[in-house]
Amino acid sequence: MRTQKTEAPTVAAVQGFGEQRSADRTDFASVNTERKAFASLQAAFALQGYALHRLTDGLLLVERWGYSRTVDGITQAAQLLAQIGGR
Repeated sequence: MRTQKTEAPTVAAVQGFGEQRSADRTDFASVNTERKAFASLQAAFALQGYALHRLTDGLLLVERWGYSRTVDGITQAAQLLAQIGGR
């Protein structure tokens, strides 16, 4: 049995799918931006001899020579980096 043109999906269903994909791209862009910011900070800390890690509860861990400090987010990590002489 062949499919007839009248059995094809409607335009409204296809447009709804396109709108969903558009929203997914926006979410991906914000996550990608956050990952890049974290990776940049991680590299800047490494240049100063520190390690920066993301913890499972959302906090960030800065460590060097067996000493560590947690910070609440990227903004506080950037402030700490400035205090230790980083960019």
